[in-house]
Amino acid sequence: MEDEKGIPFDPKKDWKKDWHWWDWLEHWWHIYFWNWFSEIPNNTKWFFQRGKHGWSNSDVWGMHYYLTEVILEMLTKLQKDKSGYPSTCNEKTGEWGYNEKRWNKILQEMIDGFTILRKANSYDEFLEYAPEFPDDKRASMENNMRKNYPTWRFTTREEEVKVKRAFELLHKYYCNLWD
Repeated sequence: MEDEKGIPFDPKKDWKKDWHWWDWLEHWWHIYFWNWFSEIPNNTKWFFQRGKHGWSNSDVWGMHYYLTEVILEMLTKLQKDKSGYPSTCNEKTGEWGYNEKRWNKILQEMIDGFTILRKANSYDEFLEYAPEFPDDKRASMENNMRKNYPTWRFTTREEEVKVKRAFELLHKYYCNLWD
């Protein structure tokens, strides 16, 4: 990838190193004022849409980002503030019963899985959640990506198992997520 002058793009290069004071001023203007100011109409519209529907048009654009955040925050709040707990299934015996420790473990497993998804959705971490990606192509893609982004990686199989388990528990106990 090259810039407009034909110079190869280097993602590791500190591109602000050669800036003058006016470059910093322009950067500040765009990032901290213009972007904020120009988004007021959209943010206002989306605020009212969330109040009316519980979601906005912008949330639909990346529904998995939005739902991951909402589910994780609600599970964390439920685990912290719960005033009761539902009947749960003991996976060893197959019997259902009221057990607060088991319910806490179930909630924690769901939180752990959605935390991994949040990291994969984050722009701060170079983590790719793609369990369907073929094993034979993972290593070559990981090597190619690490040339420009040294910390980039796929989720491990262990992390993918945790995410899958979180979805299984969410499905199984969906109607029991109450306080």
